[in-house]
Amino acid sequence: MKIDNLSLIRDQLLKGDNSCLEEVFTDESDFCIQNLQKSSKCSLEEAEDIFIESVMNFREKIISGQLEQVRNVRNYIYTTCKNMWSTKVKKEISQEKKLGAISNFLYEEYEDDPFTVIENREEEKRLLKFSKKSFEQLSEQCQDILHYFYVENYRLNDIAELMQLSSANVVKVMKFRCFKKLTTIAMELYNKETNE
Repeated sequence: MKIDNLSLIRDQLLKGDNSCLEEVFTDESDFCIQNLQKSSKCSLEEAEDIFIESVMNFREKIISGQLEQVRNVRNYIYTTCKNMWSTKVKKEISQEKKLGAISNFLYEEYEDDPFTVIENREEEKRLLKFSKKSFEQLSEQCQDILHYFYVENYRLNDIAELMQLSSANVVKVMKFRCFKKLTTIAMELYNKETNE
């Protein structure tokens, strides 16, 4: 699908007519999904999700006027898919680092606890595993708060603004509760496996 001027598509979308997007889906989905799978080694489901997100991004940019001309819709959508995949992968890597930092914090927190003796590197690895499982059980909001505070070293005021919370005190209380929940879940998992 080649389009030099997107004003016609924009007019259609503003009128609530999404038929032009159906054409983009039909014409570009196979190409973008298959090539994204080949180039990035993602699953079919992941490629389909990324493709849909990129078309929605394309739609929003047209409607908002941020995108007025494009030489080739296929190339634009595919490039957006690749960029979105790259961002997703970076976020996953960041989450792994976040989990490592939280695991280290848990390790230090419970290192001197006589009921939780971490004897060697293998035990530390096991604790990382429990930390990861525990972290995944937290709400996305809790995950974000802990990440911003412990990994990114953001101040409470900055987190409140970033997450659109009413105040630093709200963040402080939520951080405390989230961390308490994380440590409780992690130690329950750890103790359960240790006692088995």
